[in-house]
Amino acid sequence: MASSPPGPRGLLKRWAIGAITIAVLMVAYFSFGLKPQRCQETPDTTFDANGFILSGKRGGDLFAYLYFGGEKGRTLYANRPEMILLFFIHPQGTPPERIVVRGKNLETGREKDFETVKGTSSYGSDWKANFVFPEPGCWELWPLNFSHEGSIILEVKPSPTS
Repeated sequence: MASSPPGPRGLLKRWAIGAITIAVLMVAYFSFGLKPQRCQETPDTTFDANGFILSGKRGGDLFAYLYFGGEKGRTLYANRPEMILLFFIHPQGTPPERIVVRGKNLETGREKDFETVKGTSSYGSDWKANFVFPEPGCWELWPLNFSHEGSIILEVKPSPTS
């Protein structure tokens, strides 16, 4: 025996249950982090360093030179040395020979300090280090022992497997 189609009350009940289910899933999706969040990196830009146009990221007065040899779109990886040169656009005072850069993974809260050393090249004065990020994530970097304005945010990917 065939069942008869649901009446208007049955359709309304099914529609309400469906709407409530969708609403609950949307709340879970947006509120509980079920949606993967993309790292909001500092945008790429250029910087004129003594007549050399460098590509990197700038946050306030801090410029990070990442793209050696014009290599744009460089991917940074966790647990391996990543050479980064830092420049201060409008330094407030005389920068020290060594600058400690604090890194914070905005996804996990983990922090790490990186020690940079002053160098002089055709670009002028810069501070460089091999940054070894201990885990992938969205890392914010800012100098600790030098007065400046700004920070940069970098996306660090998991190390590729060999």
